[in-house]
Parts: sequence; structure tokens; C-alpha cells
Amino acid sequence: TIRYEVYQIVEADAVTRIDFNRNDQVDVFDVDELAVRLQSDAFNPLLDLNQDQANNGLDLLFAVNRIAKTSIGDVNLDGQFNSQDLVQVFTAGEYDDGLTGNSLWSEGDWNGDGDFDSSDFVTAFTEGNYTSASIVSVPEPANAMLLMIGVLLWRVRLGRRR
Repeated sequence: TIRYEVYQIVEADAVTRIDFNRNDQVDVFDVDELAVRLQSDAFNPLLDLNQDQANNGLDLLFAVNRIAKTSIGDVNLDGQFNSQDLVQVFTAGEYDDGLTGNSLWSEGDWNGDGDFDSSDFVTAFTEGNYTSASIVSVPEPANAMLLMIGVLLWRVRLGRRR
């Protein structure tokens, strides 16, 4: 339980460390800004959210999963990684654009390397949190009903022979 309490303190402190626009919540601006700052060559202990003595994509993952309480790929932070998020990132036009380090988290750079490419999809889909649209089931005809119709047609046909 001591470890849990320490973790809660660290998590609460992390919220204030990445609330860059000071609106008392972690929003898309904060996650984008964190991604930009993590790409700096200088180590910043305040941005070492997972406390591994490095500033990298793992800190971004920690921020999204533990602080924003959502999953990688959920660029609008509505709590679901779904087709709306994919439309948003492809609309930004950053996918494999040939420019190094120009993509933000909200534009598809989900692994924190500054580029939106296939490795970001691997990062997002590896988490397994993509929510596809619900599948509408088409009801199958009831077997008993088909049997009854078959018997009825057989009896009608049998009655015509007499």
C-alpha cells in the first residue's frame, strides 16, 4: 500500500507538471506541448513522468495512459480511440510527409519521435484499445418458422393432389 500511495502522489504532481496552459486539466494542448518538449536533447527531470531517468516516448505514454486516463491514438481525448481520431490525424496531413520531426501528438505522432508514420500505428494498435463502430447484426430467420412454412407448403401441395 505504501507503493500505491507514493504512486498517487507522483501522479498528482505529474498533472501539474504537464498542465502547460494552466487550465487545471490535461488537454490536447498539454499532450502536444509535452511531446515537443520531450524531443529536446537536454534531460528535464520534471518531464520524466515515469521516473526512468530519460525523456522519451515512455513519458508520453505515461501522460496519456495514467494522467489523461485514455489510450494512445485518442487524439481528441474523448476517452475512445476510434475512427473520429483517425479522421482527425489524416486530415492534418502529416502521415509520411517526408519532413522530419514536424508532427505533434494530435497529428498522429503517438510514439513521441516527431513523425507520424507506420510505427505510430504499431504503438497505438499494440495497446488494443481501438473501438470500431458497433456491428449491426442481421437477424437470421428462425429455424422453427422455416420448418412450419415448409410443412404448410407440403400440406398445401399434398391437398392439391387429392
